Amino acid sequence: MSIYEDDKITDGEITEAWGYANFGENVDKREIIQETLLQIAGGFSTGHTAMSICKDLDLVTGGSTSRPSNLTKKGKRVMYCAQAEAVRNLKTLRIATKKVRSVKNDLLQEMESLAEALEDVQDLPQSFYEAIRIGRAA
Repeated sequence: MSIYEDDKITDGEITEAWGYANFGENVDKREIIQETLLQIAGGFSTGHTAMSICKDLDLVTGGSTSRPSNLTKKGKRVMYCAQAEAVRNLKTLRIATKKVRSVKNDLLQEMESLAEALEDVQDLPQSFYEAIRIGRAA
């Protein structure tokens, strides 16, 4: 379940609040919302358009030059869920990194074994020759 579905912010609502806003190509609207909420929670200013989108979604209140913005309960929940998801993703990434390192080490060991076997195979023709020569002499 998406954090937005959990707080009843649908894709349609995001699209409606977004309107004709343009943050560039290939921009994830959810990321813009999350970053805006994080900036507000940290006491930093945000862009007017991003702030307006968050207001339209009932995630923030206030937000003028004389009055700082505040997160609504819904805005706090969305920001918390986004941060929790980021922490889960980081944990997953760390686990995957450990697995990749383990597989890498296993492959390096296997390559060393194959290299040793290749050396043995390269020595094989000489061994056969010596065995044949000794067999003829007997």
